[in-house]
Amino acid sequence: MSCKDNRTRAHSESFAWVFLAIGFLFGTLFNPVRTVGAQAGPAGQQQLSAEFVVLNFMKAAPNQTEQYVRLERDTMRPVFQEAIGRSLLKRWAVYEVLWPSGEDREYTHITMDVYSNYTATGPQTPQQAAEWAEIFKRVQPTLTIEALDKQITAARQNPRRQVLRLLTEAR
Repeated sequence: MSCKDNRTRAHSESFAWVFLAIGFLFGTLFNPVRTVGAQAGPAGQQQLSAEFVVLNFMKAAPNQTEQYVRLERDTMRPVFQEAIGRSLLKRWAVYEVLWPSGEDREYTHITMDVYSNYTATGPQTPQQAAEWAEIFKRVQPTLTIEALDKQITAARQNPRRQVLRLLTEAR
């Protein structure tokens, strides 16, 4: 990489941080359009009326990026569409990380699963696991979960997972 490329990249990264800082300041100075609150739940427990987002940070295996994207698009998207239709989750998406770039980056893609309740983000109950297995079998009848797991393991790693709770947003 040339010195000019390094300066251009540094300038682009600095520019992004400026926008991030402006966005943060804007969000702290002005009232949000919508703030998510808590509602009383069973036995006095607080049930949050929020969205919960699971971010899965994926790193495509070397020379397997196209295969990984194809698996997400052609195999997993129909499964998630069916799950959304059954209200198991609200949204699902796959994002490609544009920068930072380079072979030493931690991840190349992020999948985003959006749920309306926290319990759906964690380990599945036997009932949830059975429902997801039924969806998978219905949507992908010629593919077993074990075969898919082998394909996915060969195509990518999942080095990190985060769960976020929506507190406020503007639309």
